[in-house]
Amino acid sequence: MRWFKKMDYKYYALGWVAVLFSLAGAAFADTDEGWQIRKDEQGITVYAREVADSPIDEIRASASIQAPYPVVLALLLDHTARPQWNALCQEARVLQSGTPDEQRVYFYYKMPWPVTDRDLVMALSVNDADGVAIMKGTAIADDTAPAGKAVRVLKAREEWRIERLDENSTRVTMTALMDPAGPIPAWLINAMSVSQPYEAMEQLRLLASQRAVAATAQIKK
Repeated sequence: MRWFKKMDYKYYALGWVAVLFSLAGAAFADTDEGWQIRKDEQGITVYAREVADSPIDEIRASASIQAPYPVVLALLLDHTARPQWNALCQEARVLQSGTPDEQRVYFYYKMPWPVTDRDLVMALSVNDADGVAIMKGTAIADDTAPAGKAVRVLKAREEWRIERLDENSTRVTMTALMDPAGPIPAWLINAMSVSQPYEAMEQLRLLASQRAVAATAQIKK
């Protein structure tokens, strides 16, 4: 039984390796064509589509969250809270805040053997207008966070779209390009990178709902 748990966690990690670390030099496509639904349950949908000149699929995960837009946006902008909804993220700390909309954040991801731990510094920016926010993150070199035993990731990219649906609900969409930067079969990465974004969205939705309830209770006091 323990063996199966270890194997499940290993595959979970491999899936997140794929989601976290983007294709070197790649950019998100401007078109919405080519997406295929890989999983659609409980209001969470995970899509995948092929990327030219790469064996790794591009992944998109979208979820409807029963929490007000300001609550969901604040949660995603609270970068130090990422370990609460991402099981592999062991540490997240803000290194520098240029403006409220631009930050440099250090992330450390604990990987199971034999995958080496990863860390990275990401420049994160957000554009919030008329109930729609776009948050983009790109890995950068930063000497203020010296690399330790973990493999320092210098090429990674993610994009989040947070959209107000009504007064009490919000849609969150995450798009990522995937490359494990190591000798892991593309077919395995493609398989596991579907279930893991789904689980992250589940945890994000739960945490946002809890924060919404707590905020409502505070207002009633």
